[in-house]
Amino acid sequence: MVNNALSYYISTYNNGRSVSKYDTHKKNELRDVYNNMLKINKKSPLYKVASTDSVKQYAIDLKETARQLKYVAASLTDEHGNISGTSKKKAISSNNKVAKAKYIGPSSEKTADIDDIELFVEKLAMPQVNISNYLQKDSYGLSKGPYSFDLSIGDYTYEFQFNVKPNDTNLDIQQRLSRLINKSNVGVNAEVIENATGHSALKITSDATGVSSYMNKGLTFVIADTPGEENGDAVKFLGLDRVYSEPSNAVFTVNGIEKTSASNTISIPDQFEIELVGTNVEGDETLIGLKPDFDALIDNISEFIDTYNQTVDFAKNKMTTTYESGHFYRDISSIAKNYKYSLDASGFSVLPDGHLQLDESLLTQAAREGTLTDNLDKLNNFKNSLVRKSENIALNPIQYIDKKMITYPHPTRNMPSPYVTSMYSGFLFNGYI
Repeated sequence: MVNNALSYYISTYNNGRSVSKYDTHKKNELRDVYNNMLKINKKSPLYKVASTDSVKQYAIDLKETARQLKYVAASLTDEHGNISGTSKKKAISSNNKVAKAKYIGPSSEKTADIDDIELFVEKLAMPQVNISNYLQKDSYGLSKGPYSFDLSIGDYTYEFQFNVKPNDTNLDIQQRLSRLINKSNVGVNAEVIENATGHSALKITSDATGVSSYMNKGLTFVIADTPGEENGDAVKFLGLDRVYSEPSNAVFTVNGIEKTSASNTISIPDQFEIELVGTNVEGDETLIGLKPDFDALIDNISEFIDTYNQTVDFAKNKMTTTYESGHFYRDISSIAKNYKYSLDASGFSVLPDGHLQLDESLLTQAAREGTLTDNLDKLNNFKNSLVRKSENIALNPIQYIDKKMITYPHPTRNMPSPYVTSMYSGFLFNGYI
C-alpha cells in the first residue's frame, strides 16, 4: 500500500518540482513535527481506512495542497511572520528578451543596500549539436542486420543497439534512432529534420550547455562505432559523428566586468538569479533591479489569494466523492468567512462560496492614505489562521477521509506511534523525496 502511494507521489509531485527554501528544516522543526504527530495519535481512536488507490491519492493530494498553501503564505511574510508593505521585493529586468531576473536576497530593510546592476550579454551558452548526413528519405542505405554505436558523455559510454529490417528506409532508421536516443535519457535529445530539397537528417543536441573540464576534445558527447562489431558502418553512413556546432560558454559583463559561464543561469550572491535568454545590442545594456514595494506586494498577495482559491476549488471538487463529503471544504472556507467583515473592509472580498477576491483599488487608496498597514494586519490574521489549519491538514490528512472507528484510545496506557493516524505523514515528512 505504501509503495503505491509513494509511486503516485513521485510521479505527480516530484517530476520537475523546483526546490523551495521552505523544503529545508532545522532539527528542532522536524522534532516539533514528530512531537505533534505523537500528540495527535495519542488521543486518536483506532480507525479502519479503505485501502483503495483513490483514498491513497486523495490523502497525498490533501497533504501537498496544504503544504503548497502554507509555503505560499510563508513567502508573503517577513522574518517576523508579518505581511509588510515594505519588506517584499521582486526583481525586474529592463529587457526580458535579454535577461529574466529573480530576487534571492533577504526580504528586509537590507534591500535598500542593493543597487541596480548593468548587464551586457555578448553571447549565450550553447549546447553541442550534431547533424547527420542528409539522405533521401525513401532510399535504402543500410543492409538488413543488427547495428550498434557508442555515445560517450562525460565519464560514461552508452551502447545503442538497433536492427535494420529488409524494407527499412533511411527515414525509418532515423526515426527509430531518434526514439531510441530520447528514451535513453543520457543527456542528449534527437529529432529528424529536413532540408530544402526534402532530404532528412538526424539532429542530436546536448542537454548541457557550455564547456567543462570533463569534456573530450572540447565536446560534450562523442559518437563512434562500437569496437569489434561486424556491422560497423552505421555511424559513417548516417553521419552521426558530424559536429554541426561545438558547445560554448556565455560571455557577458556585470557592471563593466567581463565574465563567462557554462550555463545561461547566473547568480549574484544574496541579490539576483538571472536567466540569460538573448543578447544585447551594442550600447544598450540591460538593467537588473528591484520592483517598487507596492507592485511586488500586490503580486505576492495575488499569488497567495490564487493559491487559497485553488485550495477551495480542490475541496469543492471532492464534495462529490465519499471522502467525508464537505468536511474539508467547510474547514477551509469557514476561515475566510470568519474574517469576512475585516477582509471586506480591507480590499479582500469574501465571496459566498469561500473564494477571495482582491480589490486593488482599495489597497491603492489605503497606500495613498497611509492606512495600508492596517489593511495588511487584517489579512495577516487570516493568513495565520490559514497556516495553522494547513499545518494540521499536513500532519493528518486522514482526518478528511471516510473511516470506521474500531476502538477508542485507552485513557492512560495508550502507546502513541507517529504513523498510526496517517501512514503518509512518516515517509513524506522524512524529506519529500
